[in-house]
Amino acid sequence: MLILERQVALPGGTREWERHQRWKLRFLLKHQARLAALGYGVCLGFRDKILLYEGAGREMIDFCNDHGIGWMWHPPYNTVFGIGQTGKVTNHLLRVMDAAKDLKDLGMQCLVVHQDAAQDVAAANRPGFYHSLLSAGEYLLFLERQLLALSEVQEACGGLLVLENVHTELYGTIGEGEALRYFLYNALQSGYLELPWIADWLKVGLAFDADHFLGARNFLFRQGHALGIPLPPTFGKPYRWSEDQRELEERSGILLVKGQPPAGTRYLSLQEYLTLLKPQVIHLDGAADLMNAQGEMSGHLGFDLRKSRERQSLLVQVAWVETYGGILEVENDGRLPGYSQDHPLSDRYVKQYLFLQTVRAIERFRSGDQRYQPDPEFAL
Repeated sequence: MLILERQVALPGGTREWERHQRWKLRFLLKHQARLAALGYGVCLGFRDKILLYEGAGREMIDFCNDHGIGWMWHPPYNTVFGIGQTGKVTNHLLRVMDAAKDLKDLGMQCLVVHQDAAQDVAAANRPGFYHSLLSAGEYLLFLERQLLALSEVQEACGGLLVLENVHTELYGTIGEGEALRYFLYNALQSGYLELPWIADWLKVGLAFDADHFLGARNFLFRQGHALGIPLPPTFGKPYRWSEDQRELEERSGILLVKGQPPAGTRYLSLQEYLTLLKPQVIHLDGAADLMNAQGEMSGHLGFDLRKSRERQSLLVQVAWVETYGGILEVENDGRLPGYSQDHPLSDRYVKQYLFLQTVRAIERFRSGDQRYQPDPEFAL
């Protein structure tokens, strides 16, 4: 079983080094002693393709290793796309696996990947883009094919593979200029109860993302941004389920009818889902929906810790790591009051603010301050 020490992390990409914007590494070093006093380390979460290349990525690894900064790698979201169709490792994934073999020897703590999407953006360009193109049996086969390829990835990275829960649905755009419209479409990704089953079979670690979980739950149970999506005509009525539908529902908590939008059958709170998932990595996020203040579909929105729903999300996730260990990685790409999204310092200040609020929450949680304990009466 993958065991990770308690750490607080910031995500990092190529531009931090190539544009000499090394503030994240300096920022982590500045707060290293404060976190060490709490029994936490600091960590950098490498993103995208940076570690596939020599140069910036390897320099940053050396810096982290020289200064006691932990690091992990989250390659692009579509790294394993295609394996659900064939059960075979793609050429692109082979490059990632080859890199992961070397990176493990250099000190990589884990390799975090999203799973394959059964439906892609092309599915959104047809009428009824919330509908499933697959039957329950076809989706089960899609899930099982992934196991074959992911087992090879797990072997290649020396047991450091971590699977992240992802949105059951995705969002995209239609049109250009003033005609631009944001919309959701059904991607049939592994974003709900099927992920623990997959992880148990593969013996891999798991990453939890509240933005992804709440987005998937909203979609499956027609809440928040998904309030207007129709339920399958068979939902909630006497219905003769096929064996495949029953098996998929047992694994995923989803009723899947080909030609209809999927629907959830077992509603879990954030705390219940964390308990089921038992994650080693948490992409810290307090967003309760995918819709920003401008009515646009987005993700990893910044959140206001004065709001009880968002504050509760942070405290539940902090409490989990305090109890069971793991890495808390600041994930938000949203806005702070007084800074527009286009402001060059906006993302920097958002991440600094949330990082410091997280450290403060850990300190206050540890002290027993009742304002910084999860509220069992507040079911998120």
